Amino acid sequence: PPFVIIGFVLFWWVFNLYVSDRVLVAAMDAVELTEGEIFERSKMIFRKAGIPNVKLFVVDSPIHNGLATGMNIGRGTVMVTKATLQLRVEAVEAIVAHEAIHIKKRDVLMNQVARILFLGVVVGTVYLFYDHIVTFADNLWIILPFFYGLMIAFPLCLSFVAQWTEVRADHLGAELLEGGRGQMKNGLHELGEALDSTLAKTVEYSAVKKDTEKGIQMRNLDRNTWLIRLIEFQFLTHPPLYWRIQMLSSPLSWRGARRNWMVGRLKESVPDFGKASAK
Repeated sequence: PPFVIIGFVLFWWVFNLYVSDRVLVAAMDAVELTEGEIFERSKMIFRKAGIPNVKLFVVDSPIHNGLATGMNIGRGTVMVTKATLQLRVEAVEAIVAHEAIHIKKRDVLMNQVARILFLGVVVGTVYLFYDHIVTFADNLWIILPFFYGLMIAFPLCLSFVAQWTEVRADHLGAELLEGGRGQMKNGLHELGEALDSTLAKTVEYSAVKKDTEKGIQMRNLDRNTWLIRLIEFQFLTHPPLYWRIQMLSSPLSWRGARRNWMVGRLKESVPDFGKASAK
């Protein structure tokens, strides 16, 4: 019966969310950090955020990154890579504070719920208008735009929700730091420089350096052409770093920053109408 199928799917989805942090820790061979300056500062950040039971893990990876997982505040997990730990302590603090807000606000769950709601709307629409869809099934000029529209709408919706949580984590995470917005801004800037440095080394050691030299021009801290910005702001889960840093430079509350984000992501997604892209 339909209710059994739906019930099982929902149960399996919730179960996977519940064990997601444990699965990810095991899959990435992450090691829990239990001592040292980074550990002590991270525990202080977690206490400020009201999530004292969150654990910090280190992943053996050359990529500078941090992530949060787990839908349950009491069992959330923050992970940072070994490469990230090579940054200044203040920068690592900024990254940890950002991830702490993701856990506090249950952003992992929020993004999953957004996926379920979108799929639910699609399934409901197909169910309600099934006869009309069947009627136009042979008309490719109607069916193809409909399905291509869904294919575009899905990443658009997920990107909107994900970027909302990212901007919020930047601004609320800054409140957990002694250096406030300045420390968060500097931490993101240092992260961007480290990512660009890693990319530059990859290109330098590559056997096809000449073919990839152009790609290195797309740095994380640069403002790209409008088409690239359109993809970054409307389809990716993270707004570009240059824009996140710019947002943290203005003394706005989260409410003001949220309004600027909604306006800014639209302005940054359109051509500059003859103006050169700023670097």
